Amino acid sequence: MSWGRPFRLISPLVDKSSPESTPLQVECGWGFTSILTQSGNVLVFWPQSGRIFDHLQVINSQFDQQGIETKAKISADHPEVIPCHVWDLQGFDPVILPPIPENLPEIPHTGLSVEEQDKPTKLIKISGMDNNIIGLTNKGHVLRFDGLNNENSYSRGRWEYLPHFSEVTKVREDPTFSREAEPTLEPPSTMLITHISAHFKTFVAYSTGPQSVVLIGKFDTDNIVHPPNEELKPTMIPYLQYQSVISVVIGDYHYGALTSAGKLLTWGAFSNGALGLGDPTKIEDGQPGGFRTREERLAVMDARGHMPFSPPDVRVPTEVKFDHMEKSKKEKSCFVATAGGWHTGALVVDLEPEDESEGEEEEALDMPGAFPTTEALPPAEPAAHAIPLIRIRGGMMPFRIGFAGRGLARGHAGLGGAIGRGGPNAGRGGAPQ
Repeated sequence: MSWGRPFRLISPLVDKSSPESTPLQVECGWGFTSILTQSGNVLVFWPQSGRIFDHLQVINSQFDQQGIETKAKISADHPEVIPCHVWDLQGFDPVILPPIPENLPEIPHTGLSVEEQDKPTKLIKISGMDNNIIGLTNKGHVLRFDGLNNENSYSRGRWEYLPHFSEVTKVREDPTFSREAEPTLEPPSTMLITHISAHFKTFVAYSTGPQSVVLIGKFDTDNIVHPPNEELKPTMIPYLQYQSVISVVIGDYHYGALTSAGKLLTWGAFSNGALGLGDPTKIEDGQPGGFRTREERLAVMDARGHMPFSPPDVRVPTEVKFDHMEKSKKEKSCFVATAGGWHTGALVVDLEPEDESEGEEEEALDMPGAFPTTEALPPAEPAAHAIPLIRIRGGMMPFRIGFAGRGLARGHAGLGGAIGRGGPNAGRGGAPQ
């Protein structure tokens, strides 16, 4: 919408004159932007539809006529600068969502002190997904607000408390903690949800520490308002529980969990390599990230210029190794991870000293996504519809660098036409689990 022409939202609702107008957090859903203030209020506006979208079209047309190109492309003279034309958006105040319910229950067995329990209940975190916001209070209540399809539908939305994502007594009832489950896990005695993540049609509520619990929620985000009697329950993956999880990141159909030990675990759809488990043609048949059989693997290797099908979904969270292209295998630690769409990113450090001779050899490797080692400009990015190919033994394999406009059937107008998401089988094999 504003690539190369970012705007600053000017509104008394975010002027920082009071806790009610001081932004604490900004979160984007698929078609909206939301702001959590220090007081716990939530503001929302829609840059891709309605009044703001119409105004952006007019402004961009004016900029075009004035010759303000600002394509946000670096130049040879100043490769360290991304040129942008910044402007102010005024007269379009965000809407204020209704406050959270006043009758939220007191959650037992959270471990909160009496002083913490006596404080007013308010939202302290939000996370945006498709047409919905997930909220978290200072006392562990997890809520969702639906109906955020556009500026006309939000008034029909409401905050809904999700007890199965908030109360340890509900979590204990999950089959994950039954005696017949494998692996066998003791049900938690206390639980305080302290973190939330959300993206597309999935959200996660989780606690941290040695007894961390990870609760995954999925629902139909296309419904403007959910039935009042619909009781949303979490999916629990046994191998994610009690793993000292400190962060959970979510893509369209793939997921990642970072632990306090610096391990990144991924699962879900192949998503053109977003799991980070390595080249599937070099992974042992039947192992996470690889193909089911030798025949499938050879069929992909024999395919010239395209990947006829993807490896199956990874159902058990699997540790990512960050040494796929290194000659010497050294221990590494991941301290930040992120995900979105069909992408995953991570910041990783070596835990062992590097041999200088090895470092010189590895610098020469042609690593996808590596920064250029000279001052020359990087090659132009491929068109959005093109899938770059990386040569592998026996043929070529697609390596997906980026496609922000995946799926073209949602019907929302956007940059260059309709925008949306591909279905669960878009660009990959099988449905996500």
